[in-house]
Order: sequence, then C-alpha cells, then structure tokens
Amino acid sequence: MIPSKGHQTLRTLLSPMITEHFPFYYDNDWLKHLPLTLLEKYMTPLFLSALYMDDSSLILSKRINHRLKKIYISSCIVLYLQCYVKEALEKLPVKINIV
Repeated sequence: MIPSKGHQTLRTLLSPMITEHFPFYYDNDWLKHLPLTLLEKYMTPLFLSALYMDDSSLILSKRINHRLKKIYISSCIVLYLQCYVKEALEKLPVKINIV
C-alpha cells in the first residue's frame, strides 16, 4: 500500500497498454477524467463491458401482481461515475447513444 493524500492506495502491476492510457484518465492531482477523445475511437462493446465491470452494477427489481399471481422482474444497469467531472458525464450519454 502506498500513502496518497491521506488515503492508502493499492497498486498492482499493469499491462503496457493500461500504462500507456493512464494519463488520459488521471491528471497530476490524481483526479479521474473521462477521455472523451478516446471514446470516439474505442466505443466498443468491450469498452462498455469494462466500464460496467469497473464502475457499475446490475439492479434487479420485482413487482408482484397478487391478483394475476405474477411476478414481474425488471433490470437496469447503474453506472457509478460520480468520481468523474460533470462536463464529461454530460457528454457520455451522447457518445454511447443513450440520450
């Protein structure tokens, strides 16, 4: 563990590809950024699945209709992206065509 501004950070070995892209995601103050220029190039199912696995959850909810004796289950994906700056988050839905 490495102390960093009052917190402890766990760092692991990274592949060269991750190391190469690191400056696009973090600035010198370790603030996390969403690299919108990269999104145009890398907006693929693989990118979306990595975003989901890293910063998201699958939420399942149920509704019971006792009269019809049916259970309705619905799902939604929630992205927990509060660590990104507001301007980037406002552009993200446009980049992934979910406006």
